[in-house]
Amino acid sequence: NLNPGDYFNIIDFSSSVTSFADDLVEYNVENETDALAYIDEISASGSTNISETLISAINQFSAAEEDKANIIIFCTDGQATAGETNTNKILELVEAEISSTETEVFLFTLGIGASLDQALLTLLARENNGLVQFIDPENLESDLVKFFLSVNNPVLLSTMITIEPDI
Repeated sequence: NLNPGDYFNIIDFSSSVTSFADDLVEYNVENETDALAYIDEISASGSTNISETLISAINQFSAAEEDKANIIIFCTDGQATAGETNTNKILELVEAEISSTETEVFLFTLGIGASLDQALLTLLARENNGLVQFIDPENLESDLVKFFLSVNNPVLLSTMITIEPDI
């Protein structure tokens, strides 16, 4: 569901972190075909390296245009078991990386399954302009549709209202 003008990447992780491309790539038919082939080769194994994955994802936006929405959809089925595993330290690493890249991200977290760190995923989303959704594998399709519809087309990003007193 990407559109012309969108940029994307796919970062997969277990004990280590790998990605479809080194940087964000422009959406086009060729990149979509290659990305879908990449996804077909991903297999679940190893630990869950949340910290390194998020740092890698945030760094994708260091050269992004300021008028674009820097959206990360972070999907996991487990708790942090590799890299940094402490919730507060993961939050600090994410905050420091966002600060060092001088960008703003919208971090949407999607947890699938029963062995999740719901507190971490909730805090990551709330502290980084996002939403969190926990998905019951029995309702996978309907929950995924609900999540996608909530993040697909944000209407307002970084909205600011200024109210000045009457003079």
